[in-house]
Amino acid sequence: MNYPDVVVFPGWATDYRIFENLHLEANLIFPPDPFEEGIEERLATYFVKNKIGKATILGWSLGGFISARFAKSYPGLVKNLVLCGMRPEYPHELIEETRRKLLADRDGFLKNFYRQCFLPAQKSDYNEFHKYLLSQYLAEMDNSQLSASLELLGKLKLEYENPGPFPSFLIHGFRDVVAPVQEMENFILKAQWVTLKVLINSSHAVFLNPEFSKTVNGILNE
Repeated sequence: MNYPDVVVFPGWATDYRIFENLHLEANLIFPPDPFEEGIEERLATYFVKNKIGKATILGWSLGGFISARFAKSYPGLVKNLVLCGMRPEYPHELIEETRRKLLADRDGFLKNFYRQCFLPAQKSDYNEFHKYLLSQYLAEMDNSQLSASLELLGKLKLEYENPGPFPSFLIHGFRDVVAPVQEMENFILKAQWVTLKVLINSSHAVFLNPEFSKTVNGILNE
């Protein structure tokens, strides 16, 4: 069976492993070094070399900003744009506060951040993350990359302008404490090119909700 291609971008302080329980009927593509400068050009080149006509671009949190930027730069390569766990932008004050806390207590801050990604709605997902991934992330996340990607997060903004002639979707957890759903509800009042779907029993890591995979599989099969 020929599955559709889906390019997946992770969020800040995570990588492709965070999507292990994402169950899509698709060929998943995880770009290496997703937050490095020039990622859009490298991904477009990958499309050409691998003879990929169009793909669905899926991004979570920071990865959502990168996805939207790629879609705007290369609309001819995009079949669908799916963004999840987004904010229109991250305030400068929050970025600076995060930077200070990272410097003061890196592991303590990251543990709390990861907890917020899952709780209060996704306790079982958090327990699995805590068991299998937390210690790896704490050991492996590079401080310079955390700082650089945090700086990038502070510069990016989700634009009201339609990025291109393809279906666009926002999928959000109703109980997201990292990116409050009210911000995206207000965003779509001006950005009417995008469809918002809110999953009630989800937090920031909304993509781990089985309803998320069901929704995206439906998009892929349209």
